[in-house]
Amino acid sequence: MSTIPSIILKPGKEAPIFGGHPWVFSNAIGTEDKKLEAGSLVRVLSFDKKELGIGTYNPHTNIRVRMMTRDAWEEINEEFFIKQFRKLDTWKQKHLPENTNGYRLVHAETDGLPGLIVDRYDTTFVFQIHTAGMELLRKEIIAALVQVFSPKVIVERSDLVVRKREGLKTAPVTVHLGSATEPVAFMENGITFFSDVLKGQKTGFFLDQRDARFELGKLAKGKRVLNLFCYTGGFSLYAGVNGASFV
Repeated sequence: MSTIPSIILKPGKEAPIFGGHPWVFSNAIGTEDKKLEAGSLVRVLSFDKKELGIGTYNPHTNIRVRMMTRDAWEEINEEFFIKQFRKLDTWKQKHLPENTNGYRLVHAETDGLPGLIVDRYDTTFVFQIHTAGMELLRKEIIAALVQVFSPKVIVERSDLVVRKREGLKTAPVTVHLGSATEPVAFMENGITFFSDVLKGQKTGFFLDQRDARFELGKLAKGKRVLNLFCYTGGFSLYAGVNGASFV
């Protein structure tokens, strides 16, 4: 890792990094190698050469660096992702409701892995790569998922227009492990749903609406419920299971 190039910030621009902000904007950089390729790992230094961490670099965007670690000498490799996935899964399993095996394992910057989304549907994992930095770490991501979770299926859904902002092409839907020929079953609060991981929106299901679905279920008993935009029927099933008179 000693060969990783460094960028040096302007005076006073290290404060957001110390505060936990995951981005370094272009106007905060004092010295950088203009020949660095998009996606390169870089070591971030303050103006007085204090080591602030390592991030992925992209000269084509206003967000010049996305921080991966605050340890300026940590290896960004398969072992790095194994450690991160295990840590995230341990935390998230503690906060999941009972009888739930569909959830977001990685939510990009929120979970310390900028540019990466990983959703779990029981034994099927679906990931999206949004940035040039994660694009160069695809093999390590897949290997770490296999090592930590022993999944039956791994699907990539980087068919995202937003990738163009990073200078990337929209990638085809790809099955990296196993076979995914039909929607996959998973559970949320004891209710069985199906995610179309190949053709559905996002990664096949709106996992982020779990709490909203649960709250609607509590309001639905004895009510007539009309779901005008049901997509996978998430809110409808919660209403029905919780005693709605009609859905």
